[in-house]
Amino acid sequence: MNISVRTALGLVAAAVLATGLVTGTAVTFAVGDPGGEKPPASGRSDASAESDAAAAVSYGVGTELLYVPITPCRIVDTRAGGGKLAAGAIREFYVGGTTGFPGQGGTSGGCGIPPAAAAVSLSLTSTQASASGRLVAYPSAVSAPGSTMLSYTAASNATSTPTAAITPYTERQIEVKNFSASVHLVIDVLGYYTPQMSAYVNNDGTLWIASRGVSSTRVDVGMYEVTFDTDITYCNGIVSPAIGGYTAGVFPNGDIAEVKVTDADGVPADAYFNLVIVC
Repeated sequence: MNISVRTALGLVAAAVLATGLVTGTAVTFAVGDPGGEKPPASGRSDASAESDAAAAVSYGVGTELLYVPITPCRIVDTRAGGGKLAAGAIREFYVGGTTGFPGQGGTSGGCGIPPAAAAVSLSLTSTQASASGRLVAYPSAVSAPGSTMLSYTAASNATSTPTAAITPYTERQIEVKNFSASVHLVIDVLGYYTPQMSAYVNNDGTLWIASRGVSSTRVDVGMYEVTFDTDITYCNGIVSPAIGGYTAGVFPNGDIAEVKVTDADGVPADAYFNLVIVC
């Protein structure tokens, strides 16, 4: 089965985080060899670099998730949309994007959570429970874990603040499974975790591997455009050519990083390069 690097990153992130991510912990996950042309070793000539690339066995990319705190924002209030969770019920909810929130009692237009987010810091509150029970939140399209994120009683409301993995690049990114009793649920987002943006680009302009990189193109000799999944206008770019003596610069423009590579004489030249975007 062939899957995109974006999909692979999402699946691996969800699998790692579902094992029990603790707020404030950096989680690293890797994607193995995606196939295609391999990058050259730094400091080598084009010919020897391409020879090394052809002989390489596998490469990967490590990505630590970055935490972005936000003003608490409501995405779910079953009193205002959807109704009580019945005992044993499983319900999917929107987390990122801008649509679907009023129907689940959330803020119209969403809370600004990007599609690439792999986890969220939540405030879960139960109310009007019919009896004691518990519930757990987890990424959509995976089996419910045996853990508990919120235990509640009929006597009073209960609140917990877990970090939950979600499924990136899907409409409904999280599922909640309720046990034992019927209950209303309120979910506020306190922050989200997202992969850093990076790309390794071949000298012909094709993406070899990327985190949140959507596409790349060779515009002209030594000129490239790398498109990411969000606006990077006010971010910083760091670009490193894979050939010794070559230099490069990057200009973030909308969701595109414009990259120019020059050789040791300052003449535009094609080259493999690694690009990191820091926002």
